Amino acid sequence: MKIRSYLRAVVFVAAAAAAHGALAQGSRVVTIDPGSEDGLVRLSYIDDAAKYNFEKMFEIPMLLDQEPLALVLRNTSGQAIVAVTIRWTATTAGRSGVYDSSTDSLGMQAGGATSTSLPLPGQARPAGIPAQLGRSWSSANGPVVIANGERMLVAPGMFAKEDMNKQRMSPDGYSSIPTALRNADTISVTLDAVVLESGQVLGPDASHTVDDLRARKAAIDGLFGAVTAAEQNGQDGLEVLRKLADWRPTGPSDPQTLQQSRLAHALMASRQWRERLAKLAAIQLPNFHR
Repeated sequence: MKIRSYLRAVVFVAAAAAAHGALAQGSRVVTIDPGSEDGLVRLSYIDDAAKYNFEKMFEIPMLLDQEPLALVLRNTSGQAIVAVTIRWTATTAGRSGVYDSSTDSLGMQAGGATSTSLPLPGQARPAGIPAQLGRSWSSANGPVVIANGERMLVAPGMFAKEDMNKQRMSPDGYSSIPTALRNADTISVTLDAVVLESGQVLGPDASHTVDDLRARKAAIDGLFGAVTAAEQNGQDGLEVLRKLADWRPTGPSDPQTLQQSRLAHALMASRQWRERLAKLAAIQLPNFHR
């Protein structure tokens, strides 16, 4: 089944590339790598019909920069999507790096973006590990990222539902395009990870999206447990938050402590921090499975 799906995807990509010149933008060529499983969720180039449907989105000045790299995500899985990661691989003069754009509707306060440059010519890289150009992660507006049968406009660091375009609303997530992508000779785009409402995971998940979701939940539960234990012992829960928010690594840092520090800093900005933390702790992740 997967071999047939792969061949269907190859035929689709080849046809789209022929029709659209592989989405050439000046000297840059953008190609879609078949990364979805069984064709349930697909990426495609923007044809005339899609361009008409999404044209209002590019009337927003800050999104003009995204238009040359924008693609359409179509969900025909039969389920809503609750998390997705799209991987953009940039290549310039034989040097490559990846940028992962993620969004989810699980409500765990995701947000932010990082970016860096391509490795310098001759700079050593561990075998089989691509250079990381950065990552963006945003929280979707609403209970799902995209419902079954819907389409979404995607670009590096940007996710915009079709109904948002019709209402001239801002996208769910937005971050500026890293220089390494902007100046790349070629860009290959992969639908790296899709999490359906049932918890089924599609795609290779080279970005470790599922692991990141689990790690975020573990950090939330750990912080909630620390605050609860402190208050049960007559201590100030807010002081627990303050210490974590002010924490600074002095060497190699524990990823969970780093996540808890960021979460504590965000919570301290709200007078209802305790209620917000309890709500986060009550979130149940899907039963991830293949």
